[in-house]
Amino acid sequence: MAAMFYGVSITLKKRVFTTTNIPSYSFSIFETFVNLLFGIAFIILFNVELFQHEQATILLILAGIIYAITLIIYFYALEKDDAERISQLCSLEAVVTPVMAIIILNETASMDSYLGVTLIIIALLVLSIERSIVKVLDNVKTSLIPIGIALILWSLDDILIKWSLEFVDFIYVYFWVRLASFITLGLLFSLHPKSRNQTKRVYTDLINKKLYVFLIATIFSSLGMFITIIAYSMGNLSLVIPIVATYSLFVIVFVYMEAKIFGNKIESQAPLWKRTISGLLFIIGILLITI
Repeated sequence: MAAMFYGVSITLKKRVFTTTNIPSYSFSIFETFVNLLFGIAFIILFNVELFQHEQATILLILAGIIYAITLIIYFYALEKDDAERISQLCSLEAVVTPVMAIIILNETASMDSYLGVTLIIIALLVLSIERSIVKVLDNVKTSLIPIGIALILWSLDDILIKWSLEFVDFIYVYFWVRLASFITLGLLFSLHPKSRNQTKRVYTDLINKKLYVFLIATIFSSLGMFITIIAYSMGNLSLVIPIVATYSLFVIVFVYMEAKIFGNKIESQAPLWKRTISGLLFIIGILLITI
């Protein structure tokens, strides 16, 4: 479910970027603000205590700072490249995070689960390697390097969140990460006059109903994050992340649907044989992990 929500969110965000000239960093602070509103709502709704564990809170603040930096990098790359290619590059988190989780957290699982994870990773690589990594070398500065940095930071962020879940519940985790990321972006942007002006424009356009699509995308993203953190609390990162990373498959579907509905040109749709093989590997991998 989280993967589907992420797929919808990425597709809608790219549509906003192609129809407005507002810089990506303005959208990042808006997204963290909406995320924080969800966090506050969950804290109030479930009556969660704000200061439960000092060590966990420190880990979550650090995770929020890392997430804020990663979000800026991610939106920059999404602004410069097409949604499908960026989502495929980002989905390589399914390779980076499990390796870090096994090394740092000493995670273990059954052979069937590892085989399922391996098949999902292969499915993602089938989509990514030729269409994304090789072709994106023509535009290394705008896509490959930023996403490479983002992957490492995302994986570190996941590790810190998983660590903190040993001490506190998922609602506490969601709130503190979103609070720390919003404050971090606010401090960074307060030092940049141009970003302040552009961020004001985001809110003005939203009021004028010009950016309602981005608001919907952010809501889907927030729900996806919340569900992902719940999954982290229930299972190993090395098993959860490859499943969540299949959002790139959903992006392919949604980009295709958007093109059919609005008559848009599909910039980098993967060939049918790649989508078929990836889909079959993905289904078999999920079955091996869950059964």
